[in-house]
Amino acid sequence: MNTIGPILAKYRKSKHLTQPELALLLQKEGIDVTEKGVSCWESGRTEPGYKQIFTLCKILEIKDIYEEIFGVNPYNRLSLLNEAGKERANEYIDMLVSKDKYLKHDLPASTSNQIRELRLYNLRVSAGTGNILDSDDYELIRADEFVPPSADFAVQITGDSMTPLIKDGQIVYVHSQNTLEDGEIGIFSLDGNAYCKKLLKKKKGSFLLSQNKRYDPIPITETSNLHIFGKIV
Repeated sequence: MNTIGPILAKYRKSKHLTQPELALLLQKEGIDVTEKGVSCWESGRTEPGYKQIFTLCKILEIKDIYEEIFGVNPYNRLSLLNEAGKERANEYIDMLVSKDKYLKHDLPASTSNQIRELRLYNLRVSAGTGNILDSDDYELIRADEFVPPSADFAVQITGDSMTPLIKDGQIVYVHSQNTLEDGEIGIFSLDGNAYCKKLLKKKKGSFLLSQNKRYDPIPITETSNLHIFGKIV
């Protein structure tokens, strides 16, 4: 059985939040907690109450806290699947959600608002050699509550240079922004080619980095024409 502290720390760091930032988000949700309180939760000195835990799950997008603590949730069949299996199951759920006849008719307004439309670009961004991202070539897809709220559009990746993190054919969700920090993964246009890569900033220069070690880093030179479309969320 896992304790709640390391779970909270793992999810907070995966969303690139500091402890003060998480405390501020909790305060906006009506939870009276300070940076020190978050630190005490993560270190195990204290434990959050049930209201705090549910709010933390909402902010940090922890979909199954039972599974995180106990390893397998016998009441959730998705808990029996590995990550590849969960991905396939969620793809089927996304398909069902996109069709109104399978939706509950008594969904609360807050849930209905979460099922929104996003642009999915039909011309695939390459995770290998690079393709042009055509901003006019997309279709609208339904995005339910499992899609991060910060997602502004979606892109289908082709190629294996970002495996095992991002697989060939996988759809990724992107938050529109024109800057990225060192180590963040985003969608880039470099000299007319679109890539899904990790941004690497070193003293000797900046590079677009693949996860697959078979691919060499792509240098960003002073003469490069670089545009950042957004960050993978």
